[in-house]
Amino acid sequence: MDYLMKFIQKSLLKAEFLWTKQTQVQKQAKHLKHFHKKPSEQLLFQLKYRQLQQEQVEQYQKIIRTKQKIEAENPLRNKMYPEENFIDSFYSSQSEGFFDAKKYKLHTYRFKAFEQPPKAICVIFHGMNWHSNLLAHIAEDLAKNQIEVCAYDFKGYGKSQGLRGYIPDIKRHIDDAHQFIAEVQKIYPDKPLFLCGFSLGGLTAFHLGLENREKFKGIVFFAPALKDHPYYQRYPKIFGRFIGRLLPKMKVTPTNRGRSSAQRNKVVDDYLFKVDELYYKEGLRAGTLRSIIESMMDTEFLYHDFDVPFLLFQGGHDKLVDPSLASQLIEQSPSQDKQIIYDHNLWHGIPLEPEIDEYMKIVVDWIHKRV
Repeated sequence: MDYLMKFIQKSLLKAEFLWTKQTQVQKQAKHLKHFHKKPSEQLLFQLKYRQLQQEQVEQYQKIIRTKQKIEAENPLRNKMYPEENFIDSFYSSQSEGFFDAKKYKLHTYRFKAFEQPPKAICVIFHGMNWHSNLLAHIAEDLAKNQIEVCAYDFKGYGKSQGLRGYIPDIKRHIDDAHQFIAEVQKIYPDKPLFLCGFSLGGLTAFHLGLENREKFKGIVFFAPALKDHPYYQRYPKIFGRFIGRLLPKMKVTPTNRGRSSAQRNKVVDDYLFKVDELYYKEGLRAGTLRSIIESMMDTEFLYHDFDVPFLLFQGGHDKLVDPSLASQLIEQSPSQDKQIIYDHNLWHGIPLEPEIDEYMKIVVDWIHKRV
């Protein structure tokens, strides 16, 4: 049986490698024309990037083996949005099957600015497995500085309806975000609009900015899911992508492990797994895993089209997102207003890291300068 499982893993890995290589070659052929480089320069660019990846292999593997956590105060401090369902009739455009005609209600939140009227509006998107109230401390910091905050729980997460933890189609997921932005702009038609996204929420904000450059004054990213980590849980991801096309609702990772590879703080881990009833603790669904990983692979070829002002926070010990996305995005994005805060010690869950209070001072100042 062990021999059979090893054979299946090797076969899946080989098939995945061949499929990924072919897909990337096709995408490079499609997108390299946007670099405006001569063929020789394009080849040098690709060789340089491949060499960079090869040089980082040992560092990647060292990061993955890092398991030492810290114990610090939970920065969330039991904060919650004071207003819920401020948009009462907001429904997802996503379905859960070919014959599924049900409308799924999405739960909305608002943190009004302490001083009215607000100087700007910021829409915050949460990460995978999370929900909006896990970012309520960030919303409060913005609200204290005359920035009104709006948010919603993604379909299947938090208080929103839908099969728990199921995102079979990233495009439909982003359609929900477009719809939410439209609803927010009806309420605040003349206010400067900013976006803030963590992980999957960062991926969501990136695509909104990519498709609506003139609509947003700027975007704040916390460890955005814009590039998959090439060495973390390779076999589960390969298996998940393969199964995701056949059995998308199937769970392909263990349930309620009691710890997270995203969090450095043990206190936060305990809160998420033992206290927070809305945090998604069950196994990842194959369809969700497939749609997010493939979206990250696609997005990596779109950095050169992203010209929205942005501020990006990235950790060097991020096991879920490739830390090199920070330097890659800053190099390739044509935006004239771009800034990256890189901390080698940070893990993936930056909004719940001990340093978030200091980072929010930077975020508030960054937004105020662009109002």
